[in-house]
Amino acid sequence: MRFHQAVAFLETDQLLELSKACDDTGYAGMYLCDHIFFPKELGSRYPYSPHQDGSPIWSPETDWPDIWCVVSAMAAVTTNLRFTSGVYIAPARDVFTAAKLVGTAAYLSDNRVHLGVGVGWCEEEFDGTGQEFHNRGKRLDDMIPALRELWRGGWVEYHGAHYDFGPLQMNPTPTAPIPIYGGGHSEPALRRAARLCDGWLAAGAYARPALPGQDAGLPEGSGAGRRSVRDLPDAGGAPRRRAVPRVRGGGRHRHGLRAVDAGRRR
Repeated sequence: MRFHQAVAFLETDQLLELSKACDDTGYAGMYLCDHIFFPKELGSRYPYSPHQDGSPIWSPETDWPDIWCVVSAMAAVTTNLRFTSGVYIAPARDVFTAAKLVGTAAYLSDNRVHLGVGVGWCEEEFDGTGQEFHNRGKRLDDMIPALRELWRGGWVEYHGAHYDFGPLQMNPTPTAPIPIYGGGHSEPALRRAARLCDGWLAAGAYARPALPGQDAGLPEGSGAGRRSVRDLPDAGGAPRRRAVPRVRGGGRHRHGLRAVDAGRRR
């Protein structure tokens, strides 16, 4: 079993200290969550909300630092940790911005980046970035192979339903393939993980009988291929057995242990 430290809601000025402590004490990696901004007028419902009105469980003042800035900084002060976005709302960005940010972080971290992607839920963020909200799932399906092509190096091109570009180079490029993990538990999300991705990130912990789609043979594709959900690999690395670190902050931040295939989306 591998343990990753989930750092959603942790104060930003504690992230580097925590990453060094996790690296020293044997954690396999860290999970980072993504939001761009919090709109004052929020009409979208948070899908994991415990509230009847669907409001989020965090306040508007909560820190959401850019994942790839944070990963680059943490990679500079650690040696072994792997960094997974759980999840990055890639379709809220254009494909070139996502490719540049993730690819640069992977290059600077010596290939310690794992990209967890999801479609998101906050329509206001898509409106703010000028990206279409209602076709975000189909665009993510097209974005994943486009990203892989952009990270391949040299002159590349891609011609898909939503992303279409002629020969170009985007440097620096990662020196190894970036693992991509699909997030979510809807049927389209599970199919995306099986067909296009290298693994699956769950939206929480599931008892085996309740694991969504666990016995469904999903169609063959360019990523994981024909697999059931329970056959998809996780996002971890080899563990090292050492003591659990003590860090500054409230109690909710001190015990961020999470199985690698239970990266909860925020």
